[in-house]
Amino acid sequence: MDLLRLALERGATARAAVGHLTSLLEEHGQADAGEAFVVETAGTRHWAVERVPPGKGRNISNGLSIRTGVESCSAGLKELCVAKGWWDGEGPFDWKRSVGAGGRAHAKLDVRGRERAGADHLAAAAGRVSDGSLPAGDVAGWLGWMAGVLRDEESGAARWGASGDGSSTHCPHHAPTPTPCQASASGLLTASCRRARRSRG
Repeated sequence: MDLLRLALERGATARAAVGHLTSLLEEHGQADAGEAFVVETAGTRHWAVERVPPGKGRNISNGLSIRTGVESCSAGLKELCVAKGWWDGEGPFDWKRSVGAGGRAHAKLDVRGRERAGADHLAAAAGRVSDGSLPAGDVAGWLGWMAGVLRDEESGAARWGASGDGSSTHCPHHAPTPTPCQASASGLLTASCRRARRSRG
């Protein structure tokens, strides 16, 4: 998905986006099988990084999710949080509580909604790996599992249609009649929509 975003930023046309995507893939590869990180941002220049331990899954759901597992963060962030009263500077630094809730404890800090649904899917997959019903090397099984997650609107893991702010959500995998602009997961259609908007505007 990250390579797709870079290709869409750099490509003025669908064909140019394909060229950027394939060049990036050939030059950098797609994944590091030995290590993974979650990087989150807040404000205009602040960030935090959490390392995902080997053998563990991690869910991110378009919101702050790093809590006290901060491996590194932007310079001056912790001092800012102390100065604003968002963190006492003594206990573990809780990224989500400090920058997402201004240091206040409330229900929105709990894992819920789409983030909870994703965590539940990961836990279920870990259980299937443990009991042998979804072996690590079963590519078809994993692709089927991922497709099921992407279609799971009932739990909130996947959404389709317009969000509350009027923008379209990102999951066209289970839509009755997706339009090209909504089918952003394909990437190339989004690049075509951007090109069409540029030529009209």
